[in-house]
Amino acid sequence: MKIEKVETFFVSRFLVVKVTTEDGIEGIGESCYWSYPKAAEATIHGFRDELIGMDADNIEHIWSYLWRYNSAFRGNSIGGAISAIDMALWDIKGKRLQEPIWNLLGGKVRNKVRAIAQGISGNSPDEFAKGAKKVLDEGFSALKFTPMAKEWAQMNYTKMIGFAVESVRAVRETVGWEFDIGVEIHRNMQPHEAIAFCEEVAPLRPYFIEDPIVPDSVIAMGEVSKKMRLPLAVGERNMGIWEFREYAQIAKPAFFKPDIAVAGGITGV
Repeated sequence: MKIEKVETFFVSRFLVVKVTTEDGIEGIGESCYWSYPKAAEATIHGFRDELIGMDADNIEHIWSYLWRYNSAFRGNSIGGAISAIDMALWDIKGKRLQEPIWNLLGGKVRNKVRAIAQGISGNSPDEFAKGAKKVLDEGFSALKFTPMAKEWAQMNYTKMIGFAVESVRAVRETVGWEFDIGVEIHRNMQPHEAIAFCEEVAPLRPYFIEDPIVPDSVIAMGEVSKKMRLPLAVGERNMGIWEFREYAQIAKPAFFKPDIAVAGGITGV
């Protein structure tokens, strides 16, 4: 079942790829390299001539071929492109076999999944607390939020750390202790800031601290992880099983949160 066409199009700022086989089966995949989607699109077009004529069933071979293609360059435009193509190939396989992808990967492991709410924001601890109360009233038992004001970058060190801690405190006082709070920093702190924040917020028992610093260095993330003494969550900007292995060995996160549309698709994760 050979690949006949590889096409790309945009939905808002998100890049979608459609792979079509010679017998007309279409597979859809998405790239979430949304900051530079045209770079991922150009990468997909660079792969296109190689993909046409390949057997769409040979997903792992295609993944490995593209990963090492043309001198094994790296970067999220490549990761985003491979992710989208990989998802499309799995979509084709599922349609051809008339099976959901989760079944092809070994079947389900649970009958339900706990949901964690997102989306609350504010410019004061009271505003965060108000959003948390709404989430609690909707029946959620966990939420994830970023306890930082919109103008956090203009705040001095003391005010920024204090605001973040007080925002988590306000949420904890609102939802009580039979509720989990995930803290998402969005890579907005320096290592020393993240360590100080985690030390102060620890008595409020956050479920995890996600992406406290930019993932430029696995060694730096490992040092933060060692000193913050709270569960670490990382992975949104990482790609490839080898990078994740180093994070597992050095940073030792409690939770990996890979973006499947950047990290390497279903095969890569």
